[in-house]
Amino acid sequence: MDKEFQCCQCQHEFNLQDRSPHVLPSCGHSICQLCVTQYFQSQLKLVCNEDNIECQVDKELKFFPINQSIIVLLKKKRTVHKCHTYVTPEDAIPRISAQDVSEFSGDGHQNFQLSKNMSQSHSFEQLPQKDNQGDQCSIHLKPLELVCQEDGEYICVNCALFGNHKFHNYKPIDDYVKEMEQTFYDITTMYEVVKQMRTKIEQKAYSEEFEFKLLQSKDAKLLSIDIKFNELFDELNLIKEEIKSRISNNYNLQYDDNKRKIELEFAQLINQANKWLQLTGNKLNDFFVEKCQNQKLKMDAKELCNSKEHGSELINKIQLQFSQIDSQVKFIADQQKFQIPIEYIKNQFSHQNKQLDQLLLDKDDKLTDSDIIYQDINDEKLTQSMYISQQPTQPASPQYNVGKTNYFSHTFTPGQFQRKDRSVTMLQTEPSEVSAPNTNRNKLSSSKFVKVQKFNKDPKLNDKILNTLAMFEKFEMIDFSTLEMNELLIQAINEALKNKKIVKVLKLNKCKLTDDLFAKLIQVIEESSVTALHLQSNTLTEKALDQILNIAKLKKHLECKQIYLNGNASITQGKSRKKIEEIKKYGIYVSI
Repeated sequence: MDKEFQCCQCQHEFNLQDRSPHVLPSCGHSICQLCVTQYFQSQLKLVCNEDNIECQVDKELKFFPINQSIIVLLKKKRTVHKCHTYVTPEDAIPRISAQDVSEFSGDGHQNFQLSKNMSQSHSFEQLPQKDNQGDQCSIHLKPLELVCQEDGEYICVNCALFGNHKFHNYKPIDDYVKEMEQTFYDITTMYEVVKQMRTKIEQKAYSEEFEFKLLQSKDAKLLSIDIKFNELFDELNLIKEEIKSRISNNYNLQYDDNKRKIELEFAQLINQANKWLQLTGNKLNDFFVEKCQNQKLKMDAKELCNSKEHGSELINKIQLQFSQIDSQVKFIADQQKFQIPIEYIKNQFSHQNKQLDQLLLDKDDKLTDSDIIYQDINDEKLTQSMYISQQPTQPASPQYNVGKTNYFSHTFTPGQFQRKDRSVTMLQTEPSEVSAPNTNRNKLSSSKFVKVQKFNKDPKLNDKILNTLAMFEKFEMIDFSTLEMNELLIQAINEALKNKKIVKVLKLNKCKLTDDLFAKLIQVIEESSVTALHLQSNTLTEKALDQILNIAKLKKHLECKQIYLNGNASITQGKSRKKIEEIKKYGIYVSI
């Protein structure tokens, strides 16, 4: 009977029932559970029979932990007659010819060709078996049944419990060989993938792909411009051609600028790929040479696992870099300099806008309050006038420095268009040439919105809210900036956005928006067609980023792709960088 499987007090053999092994905290020897229980129930001292060291801890079981090493060996001992182990790992490796080995020789930049003739019929359950009775530990003269994962050596039970490998991690030989074989095959597959990716980079496939998609996006934008301008008067043709030329030039500039940046990123990746391929190729070459010459395999588990992990990270980096091309093209297309300057076009017809504005004021006031909001105006000229004058005077997507959150940094200078003429709505602050109190425009506060609820105690602010809500039917950008946000207003926004696909930009700057209100707002946005959300200078914290991330994970096709959180003091670049990068993986760009 092995002494290591005996209690140091009663000399009985350990088992998995009443005599389970525990560790003496004073010296580390093993004692059975029955002796520990007797010690708890008596008034006697507990002195180890091996080294005469007295146990001086409280009589609590937590101070006598179970010896898990002996438990594992006891379980293995019970089933050892059913197990087949391997003395050396080459017993479990398929045979490889010398020709296959020669393909791994040479520099890391050469084309290493992995053998495709490796037999796939060697399943892990059908590995060759070998009698290991003749291989014993030179120190303890016991069978070599385990593999030390730290040192990569074959050891016996005594080495694991009391020898130089005490406290190391170890596994049965057959399990270890299977893991190493699987790791080897994973690395060979990964090797081919990295090599193919490197070839793709060397051929500059990324440049062709970026150019093609950028040109495709440019063509789509130009076609959109044609469609919009065909609906206007013949006098706009000259303006249309000028805009097309400008956007084409901007796309060309963007292509030249971003191409250099992308080439730099891929140059770094190809350097990493070359280093990994060279290092891994040498390891694989050494593996096959040693296998054929020595018929003895020395495996370093840590080194193999690290090589596999680094290869996997490299593949992910390259794949991410290619995926950034689509995101970058979309990001460029969404910039202000590529948008159609409707404000500039409208200024060309300022005289017509004034005439129709006066025409509206001179009309008989026969419309009811509810008709102003809910009934369509059939007069074509009047509708056209409202469309010309109600468009926002500021860009739909202000150009903040989003280089912090985008994979490629950019700096854009937006075009500025200013509106100087009186608008049909009351949103402009410039005084009108015609003063007409008590018109329909000033009676919006008595509409159906007010009959249901009031959003603000101040009548003027309440009227402004109602005017803004009325624009959801006609305009792409809605601006609630400087209005204090509350649940009633969010509910009204929700109702206004339902079944309306025209609204693309929603501005809520300086609205005292809190995290709780933002949680309700983002639920409204995820069901709408809004693509850009401006929340600058509010009281939001990093909880808002968590809510955005949760929505992005649950909503695979979220329309809102740009969220501006600049000016929220509690959201800092240092603390929020990881969350912003995580959100960017879902195609949502957050600017802080």
